[in-house]
Amino acid sequence: MAIAQVPGRWEGTAEVNGKPLLVAFNVSDAGAGSFSTTMDVPAQGAKALPCDETKVEGDSIFISIKMIGGRYAGRFDATRSATTGALQQGKKLNTPLDLKRTGDAVALDRPQTPKPPFPYKSEEVEYDSPDKTVHLGATLTTPKGEGPFPVALLITGSSLQDRDESIMGHKPFLVIADYLTRRGIAVLRVDDRNMGKSTGPAKATSADYAQDAMMSLDFLRKRKGIDPKRIGIIGHSEGGMIAQIVNTARPKDLAFIVSLAGPGEPILDLMAQQNTANLKSMKVHDSVAEGYGAMMRSMMEAASSEKDSAALDLKITEALSTWRSSVMPGVFTTLTGITDEATERQFVGTIMKTLRDPWMNYFIGYDPTQNLSRIKCPVLAINGAKDIQVMAKSNLAGWETVKKNGNKDVTTKAMPGLNHLFQHCDKCTVAEYEVLTETFSPEVLKIMGDWLTEKVLR
Repeated sequence: MAIAQVPGRWEGTAEVNGKPLLVAFNVSDAGAGSFSTTMDVPAQGAKALPCDETKVEGDSIFISIKMIGGRYAGRFDATRSATTGALQQGKKLNTPLDLKRTGDAVALDRPQTPKPPFPYKSEEVEYDSPDKTVHLGATLTTPKGEGPFPVALLITGSSLQDRDESIMGHKPFLVIADYLTRRGIAVLRVDDRNMGKSTGPAKATSADYAQDAMMSLDFLRKRKGIDPKRIGIIGHSEGGMIAQIVNTARPKDLAFIVSLAGPGEPILDLMAQQNTANLKSMKVHDSVAEGYGAMMRSMMEAASSEKDSAALDLKITEALSTWRSSVMPGVFTTLTGITDEATERQFVGTIMKTLRDPWMNYFIGYDPTQNLSRIKCPVLAINGAKDIQVMAKSNLAGWETVKKNGNKDVTTKAMPGLNHLFQHCDKCTVAEYEVLTETFSPEVLKIMGDWLTEKVLR
């Protein structure tokens, strides 16, 4: 089968929970007989989800989507314009999904995405944990010359991310790596375990990801051309939290920390604010949004301390009932989807399952206070002033407390007009991330570049 017959937009309808669901794959030619694919599920608000691998073998196509634990397998028809196949997600979903090629792959306008040739060396690298249970795939970019160079390890935010931190067609870590390497700083960006070329045990927590980050530090420390005394971390969102954990475990290993929207306050507070701000961004009345945020905080607080499932179920149900009594029935139904006792039990069960997930349970129990107090290296903490996921004021205040423990080399900045991804935003909602063509603020790139030049290049 010729490569030219594979690239394009492939659409089909799967039956999920008794309802039709449009699914689309945008397959692009990546050269050398390989493909790059993204997945759209419009009804679920999902667009440009990165797919990990697309293989064509004979008359069949296989697409892996590790972000959702999914896989598509299909067989082309004689015309090479349709497939017969099935979509799997985890152990619970295995549904028929036949696709038709409806046109060219949808191209998202992302003008900042770097394109070769590059004025620096870019190398694919892989390395293992000492016990071989974790295997990490990464890209190391190094400036021209022999070095030794300072290096920044990039750490992604929450949910599984590839090495470019791809989201909705944007590749912010690729943009950052390109900019900094051009300025003389090497950069290592890494696929999260079970994304891209990385593998490892499932059900990982932030503490496990911190161990993975330390694996990457060990790799860099032994790497020819890298200065082991000038290695630091740039962490986005949860990545800023992981930088704190790594610093506590290896206080002498880091020459700098750059936090991009990293948490500086207890996650219980952060998540309550996030739930509230997200609803307000969707024009939900302030009092309703604040009540919903308070309810979610109560549920998360219960989950972080209550080990008994029956007791937790009761506390979640009570928190839900308390909030229900404060809002109109129509508002309650719209925001929760609860219409009767059965859907209420389903809602509570979903919350229970989410909060009992190992990653979430560790995350909501995290308080950065002690870890922040142990940071001795230079710190640059930046937040977008319009961020509705990690609020600038309260979280930067947390990073400011590093100064109270004798570390005066701490710079914090709230950047006007920027969202959680450091894009200049208009509506500043999560949904807007996709429609904005800017991937990462040039101003923030320059701030990071100038600061790193001062700290590790001069």
